[in-house]
Amino acid sequence: MKDPVYKLVELTGTSTDTIEDAVDKAIKRAHKSIPVVEAHLQHITAMKK
Repeated sequence: MKDPVYKLVELTGTSTDTIEDAVDKAIKRAHKSIPVVEAHLQHITAMKK
């Protein structure tokens, strides 16, 4: 079995409202260029509920 390879992506979001809004904006923007982010976004959204 091959060793797994991971890619580290640093995101920075901004918001004048809350830190949660900043994080959401950063993840949604990253999804436009990194489609796999959608799965993580769904997971994070589910954890907030």
